[in-house]
Amino acid sequence: MTQGFFNSPAVPYILFSFMKIPLPLTVMQILAIDLGTETIPALALGVEPPESGIMKNPPLTSGRGGETKNLIDRTLLLRGYVFLGLISSIGVLFAYFYVLFRGGWEWGMVLPADSLLARQASTATFLGIVILQIGNVFACRSFRESIFRLGFFSNKLVIIGIIIEVLLAAIIIYHPLGNRIFGTAPVDIDVWLVLLPFSAGLLMAEELRKNRARGKR
Repeated sequence: MTQGFFNSPAVPYILFSFMKIPLPLTVMQILAIDLGTETIPALALGVEPPESGIMKNPPLTSGRGGETKNLIDRTLLLRGYVFLGLISSIGVLFAYFYVLFRGGWEWGMVLPADSLLARQASTATFLGIVILQIGNVFACRSFRESIFRLGFFSNKLVIIGIIIEVLLAAIIIYHPLGNRIFGTAPVDIDVWLVLLPFSAGLLMAEELRKNRARGKR
């Protein structure tokens, strides 16, 4: 499961380097994403049942002399690293700035890294990546088939992985020990509500892309 460059921890650090903004993610939060919340649903995708009728499809060819296409091609890379990644990045950064501006932050204002507002903003970034991962895992269950045809609950391990991911994120965000280890701070429910439409929007955008791709077959 890839969320693309635009939703990787690289983007917050790039913005931090070029703009006068508080650090959007701590190193420990990045580790929690890469080794915890992102890994669990990705492993569940490894047991995704094959699409029905997949063996009836002809081998992938480029149309130029009938040579076989690479498994990873430009279309796949653009889908994962630009299309889905850009949508994810917009949602994550929206939540980050939402928390900052709601807390009275202004451009150029220096916030101590251990201040409550700075920790809440980085927590919103962390939570945003987690929430967008949920939409992304459903989007990535098939390259062409609609999730509505596959069924949201047909891969039970994906559902279990999402539940574990959310519980792990909740511990990191709301438990005092999680706050100390990962530099997070509790955020209000409105931050979750702000992020959910972006997660749903990512899934719907991918559904539209799949519908267009099926129409070209």
